[in-house]
Amino acid sequence: MSTVIAAPQTGVAQPSRWLRIYLIVIAIVEGLEGIGKIPILFSGDAEVPGPGWSGWAVTSELALTLPFALVALFFLVKRDVRRAIPALAGIGLVKWISYLPSLAIHPAEFPGPGFMGVFMAMQMTVFPLLMLMAIALCWKNQRLALAGILASVPTIAHWLGVVAFGIGVAIYGF
Repeated sequence: MSTVIAAPQTGVAQPSRWLRIYLIVIAIVEGLEGIGKIPILFSGDAEVPGPGWSGWAVTSELALTLPFALVALFFLVKRDVRRAIPALAGIGLVKWISYLPSLAIHPAEFPGPGFMGVFMAMQMTVFPLLMLMAIALCWKNQRLALAGILASVPTIAHWLGVVAFGIGVAIYGF
């Protein structure tokens, strides 16, 4: 009678399947949003991105959302969640960068009243920190599920806001 003793696993455990599927959905949603932003880049309107550094910030978000989403999808298809999460976090960071000119130009209006004020305060203060935490966790190859959830928070918050707006319009009308 022989017994086989399994050697201990030395590598890091692979992220679960649900995390990969969840991140694929997030990447597809961000990619579709990025496709909608591409025509704005080529519209020819001089005032859409704006002049100076504020125009650069808005243009960077318009131009980089789709490539970051495609990079995330590429790595997720290859089952490399560790490299996909920073790409999704990059989308959150370029969104944050695109909001900085508004904060610099109109500081007295920050954060604003109501739900949108709370959302903007989170967008400007909490979300960039969450994106940096997600990138750091991926860099250390630790807690990839937490990193994936942190990287998806801005997307989920944005679409929850869209749903809340839709419900408000359905109930109260325009």
